[in-house]
Amino acid sequence: LHNPATLTKRFLSLYGGYTETYGNFSSEASDFIKQPMFGTRNIGIDVKTLLNSRLIILWGFNPADTRFGCETEASLKQAADGGLPFIVVDPRKSPSVTKYNARWIPIKAGTDSALMLSMLYLLLSEGLADRVFIEKYSTGFNKLESYVLGKSDGTAKTPSWAADICGLSASDIETFTRDYAEANPAALLPGLSIQRAIGGENNDRLGAVLQLATANVGISGGSSGAGQWNRLASPRCGSIAASLNPSVKRVPVYEWADAALDGRSAGYPSDVSFLYNTGGNYIGQSSDTLKGISAFKKMDFIVSHDYFMTPTCLWS
Repeated sequence: LHNPATLTKRFLSLYGGYTETYGNFSSEASDFIKQPMFGTRNIGIDVKTLLNSRLIILWGFNPADTRFGCETEASLKQAADGGLPFIVVDPRKSPSVTKYNARWIPIKAGTDSALMLSMLYLLLSEGLADRVFIEKYSTGFNKLESYVLGKSDGTAKTPSWAADICGLSASDIETFTRDYAEANPAALLPGLSIQRAIGGENNDRLGAVLQLATANVGISGGSSGAGQWNRLASPRCGSIAASLNPSVKRVPVYEWADAALDGRSAGYPSDVSFLYNTGGNYIGQSSDTLKGISAFKKMDFIVSHDYFMTPTCLWS
């Protein structure tokens, strides 16, 4: 019930048709890839199970500064205080490196897939991958393996190949991979940062593949390697319908400004003249701030609900 988006949609639908946004700026690439990979978007773990891990990898994830579930930060700190080893893969030495006494892998920004592919190459070429687990719980792995080993394109994704791309040494990549392979169960927790990029769904997907190859999926102390964490299945209970009007139109959240500026030319049913925003900061979150401002200027009327005078509220 206490969901601004659901209540706003229900409220607007009572007055006739409207245009809603779908998707989100935070995790769209990750959300996109979950369904075809896992058959469901409802994946995650109870972070308390991480206390059973032998290694936790924070890949582009900085839980010392960000909040993903009220128990995550405390559980990770408890694990670190108990001597559990952490590795942080991040372009910058984030506060999580210090807080969790972690080894820091200073990867070059935007090269996560290259590093993951080279790790997978090492796992396969050195017999460190769990073939029985791969065969039992996945399909199509042979196509990916052919690519990783260079059989399909002539380029083997070796640590040496990835070193220059990622700004790391081949020996560091090899050490990281072997430590990861030996620590079972191991949890690979990706941050949303690595999927907020062109082709970002591949970073999320390869994290899951690494966990698959090392048989760390579906066990206490492991993780899916992709998507969100500290998230269990939703309770089976009733819910109110978000929309009562079948004529509601939908616009990808990334294209809201296009629909507002020139909806018909952009392929949407009509132009937009009124914006109703509940707890969102579209001006601050959109990738093109000036386009967002232009869209707000074009409106006849704008209402924004918020606790703070955000940039979006200033233009409302």
